[in-house]
Amino acid sequence: MPVQSQLFTSDASARDRLNQALDDDSKHITPGSAGEYVARIQRALALLGETIDDHERDQKQYGPSTANAVLAFKAGCSPPLLNYANRLDNITGKKTTGELDRQIADFEKNNPAPPDPETPSGIGDVQIGLVDPQQSLLLKNYYLHCGMENIGYRHIAIHSIRSFGTFEELLDVLLTRSNKHQVIVNHGNPDDGMILSWCKESSYVIGTGKNIKYFSKIADAIEAGTANRNNPDYQDSVDSLKFMLSISDEKVILRIANKLVAIRKKQFWLHIRACNMRMDMADMYLDAFSADAITYHEINLLFVPIKPRKYSPGRSPADFPYSNNTERDRARIFNDPFGELTSLTVAVRHYYVRVQGASRVHVDAWSFVETLSNPQLQEWAETLIGKWTGAPGQFVLPLLWDNTERSWYCPFEWDQLLQTAFGRR
Repeated sequence: MPVQSQLFTSDASARDRLNQALDDDSKHITPGSAGEYVARIQRALALLGETIDDHERDQKQYGPSTANAVLAFKAGCSPPLLNYANRLDNITGKKTTGELDRQIADFEKNNPAPPDPETPSGIGDVQIGLVDPQQSLLLKNYYLHCGMENIGYRHIAIHSIRSFGTFEELLDVLLTRSNKHQVIVNHGNPDDGMILSWCKESSYVIGTGKNIKYFSKIADAIEAGTANRNNPDYQDSVDSLKFMLSISDEKVILRIANKLVAIRKKQFWLHIRACNMRMDMADMYLDAFSADAITYHEINLLFVPIKPRKYSPGRSPADFPYSNNTERDRARIFNDPFGELTSLTVAVRHYYVRVQGASRVHVDAWSFVETLSNPQLQEWAETLIGKWTGAPGQFVLPLLWDNTERSWYCPFEWDQLLQTAFGRR
């Protein structure tokens, strides 16, 4: 049977040469050989844990380190792959080619290549709220140079980026927007929703989720023409907000509610990127904005800078096994099953800091590659986030993670992590 793995079949010339080695004893691949088929063997060996000299890999040459890697691979098989003389050797013949192909096919099955990003379905804008200064710079860099937002099963293209400092400022920005999709990025938690003050007149900064329902009821009354003291729901909501937000002037509350009424007519799709939103919290924002839908996530979100360094001498991806991961220190090794990119290791450590009296997550990130190559790093950026037009050799990676897990998720894995609340109006 011919070779089956993607690595061995994705290049026609390499596939044909490897099939010859699989079928014909006179076509064994031996030290001194060179070509794309050798590169595929080298990549397979590397994916299975063997070490090969960078110069040999760059030259696609079956040199001493490749020969030693073949020998080590054969010795590590169970049973060992012996030649006709019942000894180990360093050539790639029938048994070696077949076993490499079988093991790589299994590897590809367990480590599927990330899908290509789908064609953007619509255009949107980004609003960046009160996040940490470093995160704000990363966010702007990401949305400017990635130019897309992942919304679970498709992407939208980003048109423009604006900032806001209060919830009312967010409303002011949204009132100027005409695109259907609007991304809102802000600190958040499951009890308080998006954490920021409502307006310049209020010092209340615990979170907007605790009182969004009152603004929603006032907006409902304005739309229905019942915004008066004879409507107990309306008056109770006004009084509650005046007390909770320490606002004495009712006109301020009505000013904000009227902006919500105007925004409701736009029937946006909102994409709230605030940590740990709950379904009931998303529903309250959905009602307040009368949005067609809201996408949100119930776990943490952070953007980390990826500027890889080369491994220091004696170090390799093997120094970052999943078994060493904890709920605070998490590393992932990305391998390209097609054999075109060297592996990328990304390690993150998160901890909590106090900001304005609230506990917020901070992340440090480290990344390493086998060979520093701007074109390869560009391809990794496009593989993990879909698109990158920024400075070569670095990119920004958004990641989602749950505190109870020992890993994290890239945008191409968000399909099952983003949730959607659909409008009911």
